[in-house]
Amino acid sequence: RLLAHYELFRLIAEMPGSIVELGVYLGAGFFTWSKLLETFNPGDRGRKVYGFESCAGYEGFAPQDGACRPWVNRLIGSM
Repeated sequence: RLLAHYELFRLIAEMPGSIVELGVYLGAGFFTWSKLLETFNPGDRGRKVYGFESCAGYEGFAPQDGACRPWVNRLIGSM
């Protein structure tokens, strides 16, 4: 995931404007964007990283989606 964020950041590094992440969940991606911005554009205080989270979760699951229970709280490196 970090490499994907890095590659996307390289594409927008010279473009003006802020970065927005929708659905930040625990904030790992949000802080990755912040770190990349600070690392590759140091001192650029005009660009910001904004994160939005509804905390409502996903809605409208269909029966063919199956149960999501086996995947809940299973993060790489989690205990």
